[in-house]
Amino acid sequence: MRRRENKSKAYIGLFIVAVMILSTFGFIVGFNQNTAQDYSYNGFEFEQQGNHWVVEAETPFGTKEFTFLLHPLSLSVDVPTTIPEAIKQTPTIIFTFDPNVTGIEYVDAARFELSQYFISNLGKNIRHTVTQNTTQYSFPIETCTQTPNTVYIIFEESDQSNASLSDNCITLAASSPQDYIEYAEKIIYMMVGII
Repeated sequence: MRRRENKSKAYIGLFIVAVMILSTFGFIVGFNQNTAQDYSYNGFEFEQQGNHWVVEAETPFGTKEFTFLLHPLSLSVDVPTTIPEAIKQTPTIIFTFDPNVTGIEYVDAARFELSQYFISNLGKNIRHTVTQNTTQYSFPIETCTQTPNTVYIIFEESDQSNASLSDNCITLAASSPQDYIEYAEKIIYMMVGII
């Protein structure tokens, strides 16, 4: 009788060990499966890397990787298609801004992001100016004028966010400082052909 009890205990013990091993194996297999979410947009595959969105897109220079802070679905600002077209057609772009706007660091980040894209991907000539005298920046004072082969991009504070093009002047009016970043990224998305 003791033998039978020992055999029963052995079988129960083996059963428990087998269940534990199979459970561990099942967990490992389940854990290693691809659980990535689909972040695609308009036929482009986005990958989230840290706090950035990375996407590959075709450019005149071949396939290139672009990094953005915001996914296209997160953008709330509207940019007319005439703005990227005006930028494509001009060799010179002048950024101008009021150095006293709220959230000037967002204007600086947007100018930097646009400048990097325009120089490295489009070969544009870039200048930075301010609309009024300041000790914070050593840029010249300049406003939008009818200058041939030049587009001005004006960053200004407003009660309502709005992007507009009048002659050679692009105005990016922002009701919140974050909108400057959204404008920059939306313009680049549009120029790359993602939006």
